[in-house]
Amino acid sequence: MLIKARVLPVLVLWLATAASLAAQTTFGRVTIKIVDEQDQPLPGVTIIATSSSLVDYREEKTTDKKGKVNFGFTDATHTYDFRFEKEGFNPADTRIKPEIKATTFRTFSLDRLSSAPPPAQEGTTTRVIYTPAEKVFNEGAKLLESGDRDAAKAKFLEALEKDADMALAHSALGGVYLAEGDQQAALAAADRLIEIDPRNTRGHRIRYEAYKALGKKKEADEALKELSQLDSQGDAAALMFNEAVDALDVGDTNTAKARFLEALTADPGLVPALSALAGIYSREGSNAEAAEMAEKLLAAEPGNLKALRIRHDAYRGLGDAEKTKAAAAALAEADPKAAAGGMFDRGIALFEGGDATAAVAEFEKVIEVDPGHTRAHYRLGLSYISLGETAKAKQHLQKFIEMAPDDPEVAAARDMLGYLE
Repeated sequence: MLIKARVLPVLVLWLATAASLAAQTTFGRVTIKIVDEQDQPLPGVTIIATSSSLVDYREEKTTDKKGKVNFGFTDATHTYDFRFEKEGFNPADTRIKPEIKATTFRTFSLDRLSSAPPPAQEGTTTRVIYTPAEKVFNEGAKLLESGDRDAAKAKFLEALEKDADMALAHSALGGVYLAEGDQQAALAAADRLIEIDPRNTRGHRIRYEAYKALGKKKEADEALKELSQLDSQGDAAALMFNEAVDALDVGDTNTAKARFLEALTADPGLVPALSALAGIYSREGSNAEAAEMAEKLLAAEPGNLKALRIRHDAYRGLGDAEKTKAAAAALAEADPKAAAGGMFDRGIALFEGGDATAAVAEFEKVIEVDPGHTRAHYRLGLSYISLGETAKAKQHLQKFIEMAPDDPEVAAARDMLGYLE
């Protein structure tokens, strides 16, 4: 059985991906394209992925109308076996070791049943044929992997001399030029790559990175917009997220919000963006938006304490008693002490910062979540004294003394009560 490999694995210089956001340090992706003997895309090919080192792993996918299919592996340290099956064609097998934090591209050709498959080499199920450009490119990929960037670049340029339309060579060169800081050369490589393959997301990503490094914000924004329209692997979402973080670092909250929202448009389940927006809206007092983001964050991560806390605060700020009560119960159930402790610390910080009104709200939330939190009553007493609300101050100081008669602060609480009397 002959499988013709037209594109070899590439060590991609991974720029910024959703995988990195999730800290998946061993993540890798394999993109497979299946063609027939006339190099025409073969849709409907069943591809079964397994691994001899992962007994329970099995994933089955079918090629799309372009003959392509993507596999994402959370652990690219393993080698994976792939089985290709389609009615009317000889089945075939191959083995691929994904690159960590990169995409490995492979194209295979299936023979029709009417054609006799050539004999395979002993001990193998496939035979690989390389074009002259592919041979040189493969040498460059290995050199790049070993860290010899200059030698790799020379090989990629040599590969283009043999095949000027070799998209992967332009892609690899774009990444090398970016790493070298040669933004103009990176742009030229990206433009050529996009000319060959207009929907190549890596080309648009290189173009974005180059324009950003050159300080051309308008062009960078346009490149990012184009990438988001083509993106199917999370690259645009990751780049937008990083743009938002950069904006936050310089205090540009409005730009940060816009970028986080764009990242969510590209990837609605991007947890870090949901978390960041929930926090921003909460600090702004935009309770409706904060509640919405917290709910989405909890849908993705049901036990997220930050989301539980923000949701509770948002519904309280909106005056929705029923939802506030339910949110408080969920927060207390998740981790009463941790939830109450965080709010208690914020209340102290607010009180010491001179905002007794906000401190009162925080300490009341502590008691709502954890009724047995004695020090919250003590702090409420102090806060109400600052606000001149004597009756409420006395009520909470007395409650504190009753609940914690042995607390070291009881003596001070008694003195305050005597003063208030």
